[in-house]
Formats: sequence, structure tokens, C-alpha cells
Amino acid sequence: MRRFVVVARDVGEVEEYLPVVSRCVSASIMLSHRLREDSDFLVVLERERVEVFFNTAKLRNVRPDESSLRGVLVKALRRVKVGVERWHRVHSGVIVSRRGIEYYVSSFKRSYYCSTRGVDILTALRNVRGDVLVVLPLTSYSAAMLKLLSSLKASPIRCPLSSLWPDQVIVVINVILDRVMIR
Repeated sequence: MRRFVVVARDVGEVEEYLPVVSRCVSASIMLSHRLREDSDFLVVLERERVEVFFNTAKLRNVRPDESSLRGVLVKALRRVKVGVERWHRVHSGVIVSRRGIEYYVSSFKRSYYCSTRGVDILTALRNVRGDVLVVLPLTSYSAAMLKLLSSLKASPIRCPLSSLWPDQVIVVINVILDRVMIR
């Protein structure tokens, strides 16, 4: 299982970068015109302390194009603005919740966060077998998020964050993991 987590400051940042977030969803959970069976996706909204989780096993009626995924994300963001007590299903396989990032990270033995420092991305992922979680910033991490990721035992991996958008980094990671898993 692969889980990709994109961390955003708040709803406003996700709205501003909605096309990028839509492409992140597609890059994380889609293979051409079908869903990846081994991957899911999470957007963390730090200020609101809310997560939008795309559970691929339960996801239905989505296409890999940006506009289809944007519509699902807009529904989720609307729900965030209205408010969420614990969790709310906004679409088949898409949940808005207040479980905390720890809930989604804790079940993974191998968790990484993209950084400008740390082990080279290829070196870190070359020998990965089994479940892996990768956290990426939509624009940048807060100091509190970096502290939380460290406390969750996530390891920094050096990703080309300054030259690639998060969705492009996800594609690179998926290509590496696809090659590693085939061996």
C-alpha cells in the first residue's frame, strides 16, 4: 500500500492551488484510465485540523481528468467550510475528517517526508518493500508540521521541491516504487 499525503496551510491555499491538488490526487491514485489498487491519497488542512481522504478501495465514479477530481475536491472543501464534527462522506470513497494526521500515518512502518535535505529520493526508496507513506508540502511545511512528522518517525528524503510541483514529485515517486516493486 502507498499513501501520499499533501499538507496545505488551510482551505484558502488548497483553493488557490486547486488544479495542482487535483493533479496530486490523479498522480497518487490513478493509472492512465483506472485506479491504482495499491494507493490512496490524503490532503491535510493544517489550520482547520481537517483531512480529506481518498480511499481508492471505495472510490467510485471519478475520472483521471482534472475537472472530475476538482469537482470532488470542491465538494470536500465546501464541507470543511460548513464544519465537520468527526467525519463526513462527501463522495463514494472520499471522507472529510478530524482524525488527525497521526491516524493516517501511524499504521505505516515506513514513512517519509519530502524535504530539501535528507537521503536522496532514489536511495531511500530503492529497497522499499511493502507499505510506504510519503508526505509532501503543497507549498511549504510549517515548523509545527515538521516537528509532528519528526515525532511520527517520518524520515526526510531529498526531493526536487524547488523545481517540480507536488504532483510531479508524486509521479517520480510512483515510477521509482513501480520499478522497485516489480523486482
